Amino acid sequence: MTVAAQVLTLLATLQRETDAGLLLITHDFGVVARIADDVIVMHDGRAVERAPVAGLFDDPRDPYTVRLLNAVPRIDGPMRRRAVLGDQRPPVLTVRGLSKTYGLTSRLLRRRTGEVRAVNDVSFDLAAGETLAIVGESGSGKSTTLHEIMGFAAPPGTISVNDMDPATTRGRTARALRQEISMVFQDPAGALDPRMTAHDIVAEPLRVAGRAPAEAAARVTELFTRVGLDAGHGQRFPRAFSGGQRQRLAIARALATEPSVIALDEPLSALDVSIQADILELLCEIQDATGVAYLLVAHDLAVVRKIAHRVAVMQGGEFVEIGPVADVFERPQHPYTRQLIAAVPPLDPRRARIEAGA
Repeated sequence: MTVAAQVLTLLATLQRETDAGLLLITHDFGVVARIADDVIVMHDGRAVERAPVAGLFDDPRDPYTVRLLNAVPRIDGPMRRRAVLGDQRPPVLTVRGLSKTYGLTSRLLRRRTGEVRAVNDVSFDLAAGETLAIVGESGSGKSTTLHEIMGFAAPPGTISVNDMDPATTRGRTARALRQEISMVFQDPAGALDPRMTAHDIVAEPLRVAGRAPAEAAARVTELFTRVGLDAGHGQRFPRAFSGGQRQRLAIARALATEPSVIALDEPLSALDVSIQADILELLCEIQDATGVAYLLVAHDLAVVRKIAHRVAVMQGGEFVEIGPVADVFERPQHPYTRQLIAAVPPLDPRRARIEAGA
């Protein structure tokens, strides 16, 4: 959010200096509120509404515009009221002292000249049925943390999944442990093999796990139904699905082996707000029904507020604040946390411009 605020400020400055017009295509209504003068809302290839930005937010006329605005998660909106977790349930993922360093080399002599510590002594627990969100600006180390956990390597520090260290397992034990953790990526189009059918994409983890073909086929049908896809479309290729449907397909694949933990790497950023709301609701329903734990990396604090139980704020490779979502969002203790929250553009064009100094 802080980087987004800097980019928006830069765009506004360049526009004033050059007197250029700006055509902005986005699904982020916070950005619209802050920077736009007029707004065109498109649906099914048609412009269904056009209005000055303040008029659009104050009095939307088209039902599709109303639906979009109602679907936008809000930084000050309600949180999903679910049972308080944490110490009440056993940890399915434990991380202690996780660190990751990248070496710097000179271009001329190809010698090591220094290092960058991307992750520095990070520790946390993730309980069964809990969602822990890691937030921070670009380069803070949150995605590196996720990838180190998913890599099953032996980084400095310890990682355990269901009380087992992936770095010390081999053979069948390692394959069985791999089934306990899966991942949903940011871009569903890039994460799904375009040469495989939807059925084969979801069935692949089951085949790797050694499931019988008949058992795998039945499980794929069950997963299609659970994520809201038509099981009869299993022979279609990913390109035949919409963005939201592809992300549902990716979620079905992540659920295939009934994992204890699913890592969510910016799973909504490539989707428009109405699809985001549907996927958020789906993720919450799946968690309530199965007890799976989510480790979420996100930059959208409104999404974090809506789905997470706890949030960890990361800066410079370290957790500077961690706690229940309500405590961190409503009573932030660290200056960097307050900076992140303040950078979220409000869904009010007048207030957004005042806060931006426009």
